[in-house]
Amino acid sequence: MPRHRTPDAARTLFYDQTVVVTGAGSGMGRSLAQQLASSGAALALCDIDPGGLEETAALCRSRARRVATTIVDVADRHAVASFADDVVATMGVPLAVFNNAGQTAVIDVASEPHDVGRRVFDVNFGGVLNGTKAFLPHLRRSDRGHIVNTSSAFGLVASPMQSSYSASKFAVRGFTEALQHELAISGSGVHAHLVYPGAVNTAVARDAVFPDTQVQRWVTKAFDDILPASSPEGAARAILSGVAQDRRRIVVGLDGRLIDLTWRLTGGAYERLGGLVLKPLLSRIIGRGQ
Repeated sequence: MPRHRTPDAARTLFYDQTVVVTGAGSGMGRSLAQQLASSGAALALCDIDPGGLEETAALCRSRARRVATTIVDVADRHAVASFADDVVATMGVPLAVFNNAGQTAVIDVASEPHDVGRRVFDVNFGGVLNGTKAFLPHLRRSDRGHIVNTSSAFGLVASPMQSSYSASKFAVRGFTEALQHELAISGSGVHAHLVYPGAVNTAVARDAVFPDTQVQRWVTKAFDDILPASSPEGAARAILSGVAQDRRRIVVGLDGRLIDLTWRLTGGAYERLGGLVLKPLLSRIIGRGQ
């Protein structure tokens, strides 16, 4: 399979349509942009990293109908609202908005600086909130389209050492499920989708905030060598296929499906099961600053 092949159903859905991708400068966002470009979509891409965003755009220009880039901090609601207005004015109402931007911190609750936790929450949940509220009125007026919000497998079960990340992804889940109910009740032609990726081989782990270099090395090695992580390309294919099939829940990766199954079968008992596995690994890290 070619590296950036777009699923056939997604190619049909997105051909000649305007599509928005946040966090497009790397990782899943870049792979989504490349596969959407292969479908012949017009891309409105944004990221906070100018260099990464331009690199993504360069990879997409030869295949996409059009590529427009904007530097946006998704945690800034006014910037996101301005971005949405510009996209609609210059490219038309998008068929789909992928609220994908995210970041994390791998650090225990007691040691995490308040501003670090706040930033993680503002990007992960604030970006989804701001992107949804900025584009949804346009989609509702056209009575069609897709809002695609990225939660996480850690939006199903909480992860130690990632409290702010888990909280933000639980918030994405609750917010989007509420939106799904509202759209269904109103009979809207707009669809909302929740994406639950497991581990994906992107820069998010390497770029996280860590308590020290030892933890950073351990987590990075786990993502790169131990966990059954999806490639960004594989994750993007799963997401686009899920949207094309109009699935409300899109679980990505083997580990994502295992976590989803564990959550469904055990409910709150997953905390005790996880503790048995994780305590030997994390006991020396958690609470070291107390």
